[in-house]
Amino acid sequence: MRLRPKFGILLFVVFSVLAMVISILEANWINLLVIDHTAQQMKQNIKTGWQILHDRIAQLERSIEFLSEKNELQQGDALSPASVEPLLTRYESQWQLDVLQIATPETLLSAGIHLDYTSRAAGNPIQSGFAIVSESAFGFAPVPPIENNHTMILYAAVLLPAAPEPGAVLFCAVNLKGAFTLVDTIQAAIFEDLYYQGKRVGTVTIFMGVERIATTVLKQTGERAVGTLVSDEVAEQTLKQGVPWTGRAWVVNNWYLSQYDPIRDAKGKVIGMLYIGELEQVYLDMKWNTLWKSVLVVFIVMALAMLVSYKVSARVLQQIEALDQATLRFA
Repeated sequence: MRLRPKFGILLFVVFSVLAMVISILEANWINLLVIDHTAQQMKQNIKTGWQILHDRIAQLERSIEFLSEKNELQQGDALSPASVEPLLTRYESQWQLDVLQIATPETLLSAGIHLDYTSRAAGNPIQSGFAIVSESAFGFAPVPPIENNHTMILYAAVLLPAAPEPGAVLFCAVNLKGAFTLVDTIQAAIFEDLYYQGKRVGTVTIFMGVERIATTVLKQTGERAVGTLVSDEVAEQTLKQGVPWTGRAWVVNNWYLSQYDPIRDAKGKVIGMLYIGELEQVYLDMKWNTLWKSVLVVFIVMALAMLVSYKVSARVLQQIEALDQATLRFA
């Protein structure tokens, strides 16, 4: 074989190996970038979800703080629920509350709300958070197909300052079972309700125990997947151990990159979960599209470099071949 074909084959092998090595390194780099971006995005998503829930709790706190300062609620021992019923009804509707009432600590305790009386002496009379209560205690309507007769609520309570002893509590709450407006708000803030290939890019769920009680996850029929259950793996880690679960999860009918955070009551007991997931297919397509484009660019650049190198070397190779022929003739 003549020198130039040999050199061409050698150049092709060298550049091909180099292109493959660069492509493999680039593929790993892109994969790490996507994984890192996914992890950061999931942290930001769950952070936004919690921020909206905490903002809602803060709204409840501000509402009852404002209301507790009304003259109608500064009557001390003469205070009675019946005397302020019109006021409570008006603000309950105005603030979109499911419960706004004056109750006794004993009544709230029987419903599942534990109040800490020491907070009043500490200068922090408002108490708030998550709790699981009996639906019948507050007259909540059932949410089919969920058959559980308990529900999870966001609440705020204040021990009215006019009472000489803790005997009157101004209490407000939002029922989280069927709280579709709340999960829709979280989803809109994070994902803007975008769809990808006919599937929701992001989904949000509030769990009471293992059961979805408010969700943007849809079944094949288009109905919300309330009443469906979380996987045993997630339940074991997040509900039993109280540790957030992050990873790839099958959510009703699609794979989602998900994070489940525990929801705790005032005593620190895990009573539910906040879930936020992003469609895995979005990241897979992004990764493969970026990978194929990058590999294609590498091979095109290498092919051009090989062609230029061969052209530049052609004259030198031609002179070497002429010298080689002359040497043979001389011999």
